[in-house]
Amino acid sequence: MGFNILENGTLTKYIPEEGVTKVTIPEGVKVIGEGAFKGCTEIAEVIIPEWVDQISKDAFEGCSSLKRVEIRCRSKRAFCDYKGCTALEEVTYPEGYINTCINADQFIDTKLYKSFEGEYLTLGCMLLEYRGNDDAVRIPEGVKMIGEYCVSDKDMKTLFIPKSVEIVMTEAFYGCDSLVKVEFESAKVTLCSGAFTNCWGLKEIAAPTGLYGVESDSFEDCPNLDQRAIPGLLDI
Repeated sequence: MGFNILENGTLTKYIPEEGVTKVTIPEGVKVIGEGAFKGCTEIAEVIIPEWVDQISKDAFEGCSSLKRVEIRCRSKRAFCDYKGCTALEEVTYPEGYINTCINADQFIDTKLYKSFEGEYLTLGCMLLEYRGNDDAVRIPEGVKMIGEYCVSDKDMKTLFIPKSVEIVMTEAFYGCDSLVKVEFESAKVTLCSGAFTNCWGLKEIAAPTGLYGVESDSFEDCPNLDQRAIPGLLDI
């Protein structure tokens, strides 16, 4: 087992060794470079320590035996696509970690994504996809980030967002045209661009105090919503 590492701390290539299935990124590596593990079909587990600052998009492409990735760093650049990682069952992050660049599409090839049978697909405290069909949807307590498109085009009528949620990503609820009411347990939530775009039936936003941190087009194309009636809404 070996690593090709540049002076700037970029891991450019992992050199597999027969019988080695668990790999820990060595100290001094700051960037896991493009294709660094591409096609390494021997490895089953990778540990990415806290000193790593970036994982390139296709770093683990085609690692068909990879089952587990443990990410210990908190960098916002610690994400990638797991294209061809068909055996991947688990990806873990530090407690409380959120990364707005992470979304469900990055896991489409994985067993984690394809074999999931519950309603709420989460990674740590990040909600990546809602697969239910309930009229009344309650985002689980403990979720901090609602990912891009993760609850889009659903037929729910009411939505409850708990106080644990800190950010609702772009077009998270896009096209939920049966949605009538959204209740926020806390006003301390950021709504990104287009978070509720094309929710044509939306009429009511409830919050204990005024919302803030809202993009100007968070409620774009919601013709039945009187945005002036949203409690304390700023920046609209």
